[in-house]
Amino acid sequence: MNKFPEKPLLLLLDTNTSFDLFKSEVCHFIKTYGDHHFAEMILRYNFVQYFWDNNQQYKSFYCLAILDYYAYKYKTKPLPDYDKFRDCPLKDYLFPSDILILSDLGDSSIKEQAIAECNQSDIGKFFIKYKIVEKSIDYVV
Repeated sequence: MNKFPEKPLLLLLDTNTSFDLFKSEVCHFIKTYGDHHFAEMILRYNFVQYFWDNNQQYKSFYCLAILDYYAYKYKTKPLPDYDKFRDCPLKDYLFPSDILILSDLGDSSIKEQAIAECNQSDIGKFFIKYKIVEKSIDYVV
């Protein structure tokens, strides 16, 4: 019997979902089922390679950043199996849609501010390494 809930798993693996929806589903999954359960699912279904192979490197890096953050948080070593991905971040920064909207509305410093906040955040530094602007996975409603 599969111990992972089918609906959230299918939403996470759906390569047609937007990045914002993907991030939201990840955060809700973590809030509902916990860090360890999500890390186990990433590893069992090899999300990093799966998204990479489906030309969705940003999702691959998002999962890898979470694994690297968990290694840091729980004082373990990052998994060497993913070293081949760690040295090739995204070409351009990937911002959440709310940052892009504020930027488009004329807030010229919002992107730089978001990057700076990520660099100062315990978790954000793991995402910004791959040029993903994210500073929290734990606070979702």
